[in-house]
Amino acid sequence: MTELEKIKRKLMISLYNQLSVDQKALFNRIYNDVKDVEIDALDTAIRLCETTVKKNNEGGM
Repeated sequence: MTELEKIKRKLMISLYNQLSVDQKALFNRIYNDVKDVEIDALDTAIRLCETTVKKNNEGGM
């Protein structure tokens, strides 16, 4: 695992811990769906978390 991958993983875990139970379930489903295809699943999951946390902070979702 490269240094960048380690940083991405730490970021993902940090963002994941901010999600609600329902959001974690959605995250897990998306991550599992995309991890076997050519898309970088970690980047996709991080973007989902960032969007979700941002919406939560704005009072959405």
